[in-house]
Amino acid sequence: MKFVTVSATDAESLEASLHNLRRCRTADALSGLQREAERRGLDRLTLDEVDEEIQALRKAREAR
Repeated sequence: MKFVTVSATDAESLEASLHNLRRCRTADALSGLQREAERRGLDRLTLDEVDEEIQALRKAREAR
């Protein structure tokens, strides 16, 4: 489901309003990624396991 946000702004505050909106959207996206990682158990990976995943991804990309 998507929603539309309407906000009154003027020429002087437009850039600040856009900046704040982008910050909120970024925070929401990050929260979603964190919830998904927790759901999948990825929040418990060790640093070595993360490094292994990165290496496997890089190797797969090189093979293409």
